[in-house]
Amino acid sequence: MKVKARILDFFILLIFAAAVIFPAIKIFGGKSTKKNLIVQTRTEKYAYALDKELHLEFEGLIGKSHISVSDGNAWFEDSPCDNKICVESGKINGPNQWAACLPNGIIIYIEGETEKEEIDAIAN
Repeated sequence: MKVKARILDFFILLIFAAAVIFPAIKIFGGKSTKKNLIVQTRTEKYAYALDKELHLEFEGLIGKSHISVSDGNAWFEDSPCDNKICVESGKINGPNQWAACLPNGIIIYIEGETEKEEIDAIAN
């Protein structure tokens, strides 16, 4: 018995191959986990790699804010604001985390992808 392939057979085979190959690429494709620190002032926006040690200084609305980067963390070292909430907010190191000195008009945040899905709360 001779089997004749039809055009529809090729489309079905193509769809099946895509259903197998695309998820494999997504899972094993080596997704980039590079994260960048974004510093946004009132007029400018700057990007810095988090894998370097940096001491940055930015002029804001009321003076200079000092931002440090070390070991994948970024934080406000000092700022001219009165209440220093930006300094007390601590270090940020993951995507979508941010800190801001609102009186001085400077915001820092991390942009990039996470290595895996992170749980941000634990329920018992």
